[in-house]
Amino acid sequence: LVLINGDIFESGNVVTARSEGVVEWQFLERLSQMAPVVVNIGNHEGAVEDDLREVVRRLKELGIVVLSNITSAADGSALADATLNVSDFRIPLTLAGMATNDLNTYRQVHRDQWSFPDPIAYGDQLAEQLFLSSFSGFNIILNHGGIVSDRHLFDALPYGSLLIGGHDHLIHRQDAPGKLALHTGWWGAQIDKVVITQHPDKGWKIDHEVIPLSQAGSVDAVMAAEIADAEAIYLTESDRAIVGHSAQSFDAVGTMHEIVRIIHEAGGYDAVCINNTTFGSHLTEGPVRKVALNSLIRFDGAMQTTQVTGAQLSAIRAIANQHGLSDWANRTGEYVVGQFPNVINPDTLYTLAVNGWVALPFNQQRFLGVQNLAFSQDPTFESMRQAIIDALD
Repeated sequence: LVLINGDIFESGNVVTARSEGVVEWQFLERLSQMAPVVVNIGNHEGAVEDDLREVVRRLKELGIVVLSNITSAADGSALADATLNVSDFRIPLTLAGMATNDLNTYRQVHRDQWSFPDPIAYGDQLAEQLFLSSFSGFNIILNHGGIVSDRHLFDALPYGSLLIGGHDHLIHRQDAPGKLALHTGWWGAQIDKVVITQHPDKGWKIDHEVIPLSQAGSVDAVMAAEIADAEAIYLTESDRAIVGHSAQSFDAVGTMHEIVRIIHEAGGYDAVCINNTTFGSHLTEGPVRKVALNSLIRFDGAMQTTQVTGAQLSAIRAIANQHGLSDWANRTGEYVVGQFPNVINPDTLYTLAVNGWVALPFNQQRFLGVQNLAFSQDPTFESMRQAIIDALD
């Protein structure tokens, strides 16, 4: 059973945008030929399609099981099944899907048409439903609501449950007797293999293995050909141009920090903070095509600067770089990847640079832990992608 917890489509990918997701649909068709597939609708499923119903229709046409607790704003009708009992496997399964209610991460056309339940309140109802259900089997919940709602829901879930989290671009594992919660990274960097075994005398046994994409096996020839054909049609010569060479490869976390280091050095700022979901793919050794910059920096733009006290900067540093937290009790969801001075004097003023998404008033508290900062655009730093180009060999 292949589980995909949303966000298959990426409008920042020029091939996706120009082709209306041709490679993604070919991928889903290819995958569904190999194994049963379950998809929970995330906030990017409507990235290149104005009608989410059409996305659901096409997924089902491929034989894919679609889950969602999103409902119509007009009449309350369901976009797809929120829960589903499946008896086609050796172990009977209850499947459930939940979306994020972070409205600003959906395109306006979808905000106008749909309602998105609060994942914590909805999760309470779901957990109660699973406890009371007479359906005897194992529970699999795909929650695109973020790690804060995962943390709340996981405690309430019954024995015999797997919770797959998403939306926050995290890699995390949380264990409890007969239960497992996972965040499986971003940008398809890894495959998480879970084996669920029911022992008559010992109950549920859940085994988990992480398989980095680079070790997952040989390239699928069919998909490689489809991608090559799509690039031949939809990439321009400018997109294919080599803009530089990377001297080394970085993993997911290393790529984020390398880009922040580049921006920190290029701008000459005291501190730099960029929200983690700005980053996508890995920076790999060798030539870098211009099109690759779209996936390294998903949302480009100028840097925004302000002056903060050392006390404020220390507060910001305290909640930054949450990829390093092994215990999810302290995680707040999305976070900033930051570079800071080695020593911070509480009374000194520092220049803080952030990307535009973090600078927005409604985002400052959740990303920085402080608010009411007055940011202004740095006229000398207009593009994070250009800073990467300038730093490449």
